[in-house]
Amino acid sequence: MSWRWLILDYIPPELGLTSGQRKQARRRMYRLRHRVPVVNWVLYLFGPVAGIVGCHFIYRWLAAALVVMDLPEGWAKCSAAALALLGFTIGYALLLAALYVGPMRRALREMGYEVCVRCGYWLRGLGDADDRCPECGSKRQAMPPLAATGESSPAGESEQIG
Repeated sequence: MSWRWLILDYIPPELGLTSGQRKQARRRMYRLRHRVPVVNWVLYLFGPVAGIVGCHFIYRWLAAALVVMDLPEGWAKCSAAALALLGFTIGYALLLAALYVGPMRRALREMGYEVCVRCGYWLRGLGDADDRCPECGSKRQAMPPLAATGESSPAGESEQIG
């Protein structure tokens, strides 16, 4: 299992992208993700506020539960704060992953890398007869035309990667 999503790295390493290509993919991902500015403002402003309020309630509940379990009050509050902060961090990382993984896969497809939109599996080397992803079984989608984006073919087609 890969933990790259915790550091907001949604580009599969097996694609072998250079740093310039990674930067270009991130720019495309942000452009795809930020098409609806109102939704983004709501998420960016109220998401952390809701998380902090949720952390406060989790902290209060955990601290009370740990005191009832005969843990000294100082240790109970410290442990509850650490668990609430850990829960908020992991929850926020999962939220960001849910928001950005799909746009990153679509951005990679725009760049000419045929990855599955559902699971991110690189579909290179599969014939046209295969209409399903071998990893998740979802139906393969047609690739967007490279001419419309003004780009050349990806590095994976002109040279061997990996």
